[in-house]
Amino acid sequence: MLPRWRDRRRSTGTAWSSARAAVVRAQISRDAARTDVEEAEHLLAKAERLLADGGGTGAAETAEHAARRADQLWRDA
Repeated sequence: MLPRWRDRRRSTGTAWSSARAAVVRAQISRDAARTDVEEAEHLLAKAERLLADGGGTGAAETAEHAARRADQLWRDA
């Protein structure tokens, strides 16, 4: 039982680490963008809220996806 719990905890930690990295990348893209992109702003805010609230792997994956999409929108702008 303990090894599974440890593996689950490790995978959750890894998911949150990836989500935090994606948020930072999106923030950098936002700061470098020449125009405002409303959809990207909403997605980044969602990702930041999820980071603040915490949760399981699913929440981390949702935060990462939202941040990656925001990053891409700013890069395309």
